[in-house]
Amino acid sequence: MRAALGFLTVVGGAAPPHRRAAGWFGLVGVLVGAAVGGIWWATDALWPSLVAAVLVVAVDAALTGLLHLDGLADSADGLLPPVDRARRLAIMATPDVGAFGVTALVVVLGLRVAAFA
Repeated sequence: MRAALGFLTVVGGAAPPHRRAAGWFGLVGVLVGAAVGGIWWATDALWPSLVAAVLVVAVDAALTGLLHLDGLADSADGLLPPVDRARRLAIMATPDVGAFGVTALVVVLGLRVAAFA
């Protein structure tokens, strides 16, 4: 369980992916979802829905260590531009984020905030 928490969240200390940890990924997802849902319930009662939505999306990103957002940006940078296979692999190997990645992040985060609000 600790390895799954450490790999998928910032809770439990950093942990590399481990074969046995995969069995705990579902439970970790439920815990993250419950935490985000609890934050949504609390913040929506205190502030306007748009403020609560931004806070919930920020807490989710912080709790997961931006893992999914980093993967989204890397995938968008590598898969969306019209380049050959070798260039795609080179793009995804670099640590920076390009225009396709930034655009994908803005769109997805905007949609998430809108969905909560």
